[in-house]
Formats: sequence, C-alpha cells, structure tokens
Amino acid sequence: MRIEFWAIYHVPCSPKCVRSLELGRKYLETVKVFSMELYVKVFHDLNSSHLAFSVGRRFIDFKEVDSHVSPKVIAEVKRRLPTPRQVVVGEILRPFSYFTWSKGEYKLIVTPEIRGRKVIACSPGYGVLVVDEKLRVFIYVTRDLLSRESLKYASTAFRIYRTIGLRLSNS
Repeated sequence: MRIEFWAIYHVPCSPKCVRSLELGRKYLETVKVFSMELYVKVFHDLNSSHLAFSVGRRFIDFKEVDSHVSPKVIAEVKRRLPTPRQVVVGEILRPFSYFTWSKGEYKLIVTPEIRGRKVIACSPGYGVLVVDEKLRVFIYVTRDLLSRESLKYASTAFRIYRTIGLRLSNS
C-alpha cells in the first residue's frame, strides 16, 4: 500500500484510487510546508508495516526486524493458521487505542504490553496470530469471527500491508 493511504488512515477499495492518493499527497505536502521536522516524523511513523487484524480500520503498526523465529513459535503458528502464511518479527508501535477482548481461544490483548518485539503471523484472508517468544498470545482472530456482512471483505483482512512508494525528501 502506498504511504499516502496511511497518511489519511484509509484503505480504499482499490490500491489505485486516485482520490485517496491525491488526498494523502496533499496531506503530506501540507505537513512538509508547515514543518520539515514534523514531516520527517510523520513520514517515519507512517513508513512501517501494518497488520490488518480484521475488516475496517483495525490495524497494528510495526517495524519489521530481521530476526530468527524459534521452532516452538513456528509450530504454534502452523497449529493455528493454514497455508499460505507469513511469519515476521516486528517491533510493534503504540496502538491507536488500548482494549482487551476474548472469546474462547480468540483474543485481542491490545494493552501497553503488546508494544515491542513480537512474532506476527497471518494467513491472508483467514486469520492472524501475534505472540511473543514465550508463546503469550496477544492477538488471535480468524474469519470465523466475522459477520456474514463482513465476510465479503475478508480478503482485505488478516494480512500485512507494507508501505511502498513515496520517498522522504526535502524538496
């Protein structure tokens, strides 16, 4: 996803949505005119990966880290998520809001403890799992939790979106 979409905190119906891209570009240019220091901070914060853990505006932002994932964590990911699956290590940034929810084995523990290094796994369109190396589950949700109405958007959920495109510049 282009960084302009994250600038307006909007995932459009198409990654080529001209109106959304233009709005994001205008936002970033306005910030740059106002303060180069603020622009650099906003750009840096937006230039991360985003885990969509459900449909709608439900994202966890993180910076990917080149790190080994232990065999016990890989086994847990394989137990919970079908193929195809992605597994990355990331430094989770401060979430937009904190909350907790659980239903059976499903969990959303989005509290200050979720920040920092975690293993982030997803099976695109199916589910996500966020754990630490001790196998403490912070997020585990799948499409089984979605309403019939939300299921039609499941292909956009339970996946990692990476920022592409715009480069930081002073001009």
